[in-house]
Amino acid sequence: MTLLIMCAAAGVGGVYAADAPPATDSGLGTVSLITVTPADNTDNATADNATVEHVLVNGIPAAIPVEKTAMATINIKEDPKYPMFIKVNPNLALSAAGVEFEKIQTAEAGGLRYLFLFMLRDGCDECEAAGYARIAFNFAKDGKFTGAALIKLMRTRQPLQ
Repeated sequence: MTLLIMCAAAGVGGVYAADAPPATDSGLGTVSLITVTPADNTDNATADNATVEHVLVNGIPAAIPVEKTAMATINIKEDPKYPMFIKVNPNLALSAAGVEFEKIQTAEAGGLRYLFLFMLRDGCDECEAAGYARIAFNFAKDGKFTGAALIKLMRTRQPLQ
């Protein structure tokens, strides 16, 4: 189902077309993931170059833009593998383009953990992938966002453990 929604929370301001699954009780809590495409890009929504953003909704705060939050809070230099990466890719950076949702996990004390795969690029969002970063968005049992965390940097895609 595609919805036309207006958002004005947590840096997700604007009008968007959103793909939202039907409301169900998955037993995993109240936080849901939607993908949004800026309304001015809906004609290209199926094109490979469409701008798609992930937003975690129905928690506290009400909307958390995944890409914007990760870009503002995740420091890839904190990963122990970072020095190896920059030997080959000196301009290594986290990219907000091409983010993929991987999985929802039950976290400690009954909360939720949403896992995303971000590309690492060497200098620009159009450059080839130089690696990947697995990033978790963590929520307490009551739906309160407790933060985003860098799980690990990887040269190649690796399955979840």
